[in-house]
Amino acid sequence: MTGAHDLVERLRALFGRATVTRPPCRLTDAEALALAREALGGRMPLFVSGVSAAADGVVWTVGTATIGSGCWVSIDDATGTVLECRRWGVR
Repeated sequence: MTGAHDLVERLRALFGRATVTRPPCRLTDAEALALAREALGGRMPLFVSGVSAAADGVVWTVGTATIGSGCWVSIDDATGTVLECRRWGVR
């Protein structure tokens, strides 16, 4: 095992494993990332920031994995429609 993996395992032993609860989703992480990448117009590092239940249904929030500035994309789980694409940061 790598040193980083050992560190993570030791932290899990100390603090326990976090259980992430998500509302039931139609999309997978990979599908949400692909929709966000297409909305942003290219190949860039992305991550799933969250999946939340809203009044209208489940919404995925995907962000660029950058420092200083980037983009957030909100995606409707039921239709796969991009609800919002916004920039944040200094650029």
